[in-house]
Amino acid sequence: KIVDEILPQFYPLMHQWVKNYHAQVFSNELLIVNEIYQKINSTINLEKLLKLIVMHAKRLIPCDLCNIFLINDDKNELILKVISNFEDPDLKKVKFKIGEGVAGRVFETQKGLIIEDCENDKTFVVLSNMPEIKSMLCVPLIAQNEAIGVISLTSKYKNAFDSRDYDLLNMLAATVSMAIYNTRLFERTQKKVDELSTLCSVSKTISSSVNLEKVLNLIINEAASALKADIGAIMLLDEATSELVPKVSYGLSQTSHHSLRYKLGESLVGWAALKAEGIYVKDVLADSRYKSKDSLNYLIKSDICVPLIVQGKVIGVITLAVGHLKPSFNDEDLKLLTSIASQAAIAIYNTELYEKSEQKVRELTTLYEISRAIASTLNLENVLNLAMKMINQLMNTR
Repeated sequence: KIVDEILPQFYPLMHQWVKNYHAQVFSNELLIVNEIYQKINSTINLEKLLKLIVMHAKRLIPCDLCNIFLINDDKNELILKVISNFEDPDLKKVKFKIGEGVAGRVFETQKGLIIEDCENDKTFVVLSNMPEIKSMLCVPLIAQNEAIGVISLTSKYKNAFDSRDYDLLNMLAATVSMAIYNTRLFERTQKKVDELSTLCSVSKTISSSVNLEKVLNLIINEAASALKADIGAIMLLDEATSELVPKVSYGLSQTSHHSLRYKLGESLVGWAALKAEGIYVKDVLADSRYKSKDSLNYLIKSDICVPLIVQGKVIGVITLAVGHLKPSFNDEDLKLLTSIASQAAIAIYNTELYEKSEQKVRELTTLYEISRAIASTLNLENVLNLAMKMINQLMNTR
């Protein structure tokens, strides 16, 4: 009776305490979301932005891991861009097709999911080298009325997430989606500006000289710098032997590349020349066309080769490679190197024409001087000595 009489007196206090508690929690959540909003608008670096988002998402909603998948440029795969508190190089290769796995399904439907028991969910895909995942919360990232990716939280416990967590993550996703969209747009725009700047620089550089070796060195240095390559070379086609012969190199010793010779169709370089089209390989060891001599004892991971074409005729190939510490080449790199090669091929062709014209002028001048010398003396020995001297001079200029 005492309890029944006293307890109701505390109901208003308890009710007020609960209201205050929820108000305080909500206030803290709003503070975190506001903090996230301020910080994400202070960076234009995508990697840094995504790391900020997953860090604050874990503050907002208790979980073991938080990760973000973004759609690729071809809009056919979701690529894992960042995952909190977990470093594994192989995870950067994780990707899902649209509709595949929880991430792919959420992206496709543009509707979030709470998975209370991952072991019994048919959509859930178990990834190797990942910590144990028993439950999951995943919502889409939407900007400009279009899905650009997903953000998900995972836990090693079942039933770790509820509808309130779902609403909070949706609120966070709505806050950060536009920032991600704008940052990606800025990076793409900046990359285009850099590419145009590179092409402009290449154009100015290769038009500044009529010496073939100098032009080739300028081209390979500009191309390697633009694509952040470790090593590279320009090979010109010897029409007499139908072989690609190295002329200049980047990142290699002065003589190490001289022994390289490729027949048309041989290795990646020969394939590019034979097919008259560019090619890149993300992992050279996984491609049967790759030959061990290509690396010249350098540990390379990815290779890219683009033919030099003038008036529909292949005159050579420009090839670049990177080691294991740098990202593999991609479609954007192939487009850029193809643009560089297009300008370079014309410059090489014109420079070769100029050098051949210069050589022809020297030959004709020498022949004219020999004929004048012969006509100016009747002494056979003098004529022969003069002729030999001029012929030697002519041969030395070749």
